[in-house]
Amino acid sequence: AEKVRDMKQVASATGLVRSKVVAMGRMLGAQESVSLSAQGVDPRALGSALDLRPREGNMKALSRDTVAISTTTASWLGLGVGDTARFHLGDGTPLRAEVVAVYERGFGFTDVTMDHDLLLAHTTGKVDESVLVRSAPSAPDLTGALSHLAAAYPGTVLRDGLAVDDQLAE
Repeated sequence: AEKVRDMKQVASATGLVRSKVVAMGRMLGAQESVSLSAQGVDPRALGSALDLRPREGNMKALSRDTVAISTTTASWLGLGVGDTARFHLGDGTPLRAEVVAVYERGFGFTDVTMDHDLLLAHTTGKVDESVLVRSAPSAPDLTGALSHLAAAYPGTVLRDGLAVDDQLAE
């Protein structure tokens, strides 16, 4: 993601890492553990390369000590902006983090959004699943430049257009 972010044709970019987290929540009146999808992103790219449609709070306040959660997750866990969320990351590491934002697009994306580097450090493969890119205005030949860069990484697939449409359709 760093190499992409440094390209002159790119306005913003973030590596995207995905995992699961476990939290305790209330389901049908009983306390239950719930597995939630999680993504790690660079907070600087929120709103440009990735718009989760925040309902309250500040998505750009994401850090190693904070999280943003979907409206559904907020309801399940009884949490809002300013509350402390308690999770276990994919490798079992406990995490206490302040909720800094609640967003609407949980179904199209993920239940919990956190700092990219924090989540990446607690995954098995320690690699990004994808890189989300927002082109700079009037970016000359971004596709060609990305294709050239991607050639150095076997298995890399470039997708043009709005990936958001695909995610929201799932």
